Amino acid sequence: MRRGILTAVLVFIIYNYSYALDMGTVCYKDKCLQVEEAKELADKARGLQGREKIDEDKGMLFIFSEPENIAFWMKDMKMPIDMIWMDEKGTIQALHETVPPCATEKCLNYTSGKPTKYVLETAAGLAQKWGLKEGEVMKVSEKK
Repeated sequence: MRRGILTAVLVFIIYNYSYALDMGTVCYKDKCLQVEEAKELADKARGLQGREKIDEDKGMLFIFSEPENIAFWMKDMKMPIDMIWMDEKGTIQALHETVPPCATEKCLNYTSGKPTKYVLETAAGLAQKWGLKEGEVMKVSEKK
């Protein structure tokens, strides 16, 4: 019995820490988020899928080596989120607020319609709470 519990705990730790991502920050005026950086294709594909919630002071920053037209969907998400598209200078190109999860095979795609360097996913309602608008600039600090 103890051996089974120990094995389960070890599997849990290895699984969770094997997906540890670099951490960075994204700030707007005097407010900042700690963000997990999704740089690799597998990390971008996984994103926030399967998570029950995201804290208000946290987020996930999808980083693309070159600006490109990017579409996101909400397949297998368990919570609504805000999506914020930014160019290489941190200028907000598009906002999709309180985007609902999708539990079906056909999910809506969300995009900025412009080449994008960063996509920030946050807790739903953060964009409104912070007063974010297209054209505003956020400070992105990536771990290099």
